[in-house]
Amino acid sequence: MPGEEKPGPDREVARRYAEFRDVDKGPRPYFDDDLSPAFYVNGKRYEGKLEDYDPEFEFPLAEDEEDETWEPHEVCGDRIADDGFPELLVNHGGHGIDEILDVIDQLSAAGIPACVVGVRALRYYGAGRLTDEWDLCVPDGKLEAARQLVLSAETNGDSKYEVARPPYPVPGSLRHTFPCFRLKGYNFWFILTPSSDCFVDPSQPDHVERSKNGVPYASLVQFARSVLVQKLWADISDFIDGMDLDVEWGERNIGFDSLQKESEEFARLRDERLKSHKCDGGFSPHDMGRIWREEASSEAKERRIEPMKKGRYLTRWRRIKSPEDPRTKDRPV
Repeated sequence: MPGEEKPGPDREVARRYAEFRDVDKGPRPYFDDDLSPAFYVNGKRYEGKLEDYDPEFEFPLAEDEEDETWEPHEVCGDRIADDGFPELLVNHGGHGIDEILDVIDQLSAAGIPACVVGVRALRYYGAGRLTDEWDLCVPDGKLEAARQLVLSAETNGDSKYEVARPPYPVPGSLRHTFPCFRLKGYNFWFILTPSSDCFVDPSQPDHVERSKNGVPYASLVQFARSVLVQKLWADISDFIDGMDLDVEWGERNIGFDSLQKESEEFARLRDERLKSHKCDGGFSPHDMGRIWREEASSEAKERRIEPMKKGRYLTRWRRIKSPEDPRTKDRPV
């Protein structure tokens, strides 16, 4: 398509900085329009590499850059919690399985279906990504009810969850505008995401599958459709590599003709919402089939394997000695 955006080597920078475990909620990833890496420390934006971060030393501001202090986003007008309890963990070695199941069970009891999307879903499908947050997809029409339910949840007469500061904005994304919460006193965060934004409907049985621990995730096929429609380049390739999918799998399961039509409406709505929230980055449709064929080709999968892994890995995330489906393993997902 004329003028469509094409993934390439310049997008690969998103891999290294896609997710970074916070140090007392210190650096959090942010990308400028050209995807040059930057991060925030103590509410101030700095340019540089996250692996160079030292909590005892604050990097100087970039040349000619103004002091840009973090301002709380207006998350439904609720109080923003103070972030950071580095000494406190959650169950399952800090992975939050019990905690997210508790949230999902509370929503389900109120008739609100939900499933996990985003980086946590990528981990379920075998990608080696890190995050402290859970993206929880709920139907658009029940998003406000879900928010109110979370705010009203109590433990021993005290509120169970706090409104947390949202993630920092990323061009083309509305994620920072959605309700974000933290379990009081614990390093456990989750974001309520409307189904229309992630192209997954948890009320449809074929859009959801459960892990061995009982956590509902966006199903394999629908998650593939979701990351394609959203143009999440790093997620597409990580998803393919995690599940060791190929071109033929996509042609059999994704339904590119129908997805192409649906993606045009999705792109139109996303672009309108970005403009209404005055967010950076436009959104336009692209050729789904071509993107999948490029990213799922044998050559592309081989190219993404790091040099030290050559000969030992089938894909970037799949070892030759462990070729089984990652969903069948006993893992904290």
